[in-house]
Amino acid sequence: MAGDPHLTASYFIPAGGVCSTGPCWKASKTGYKYTNKAHTPQGIAGLQLKQGLDAGKTKISLIGKGSNLPIPVLPLSQDPHVVMQLRASNGVCWETRYGMPAFRNQPDQFRDK
Repeated sequence: MAGDPHLTASYFIPAGGVCSTGPCWKASKTGYKYTNKAHTPQGIAGLQLKQGLDAGKTKISLIGKGSNLPIPVLPLSQDPHVVMQLRASNGVCWETRYGMPAFRNQPDQFRDK
């Protein structure tokens, strides 16, 4: 039903561990970066969290690919928003809402700012 929220996709990213020859997670001056060239366990290749100095300016980028990635049915319904949440195991949650029209909302890709 239009306007009713529903979960389209959910991905698990381990909190620690070793990816290739080093740690999966690395701290930077402005945040954290997760890199996993093997794309395990669920096809996530990278996640970058960059702290914004002003409210609403935090940047989160997620990259997934390969046969391990469960792909939601695209294009996504934007009635009225597509909501993306990133939740840490300690309960911290980041959220953004994408309104219409998206930069790209096609059968092969969703991309927006």
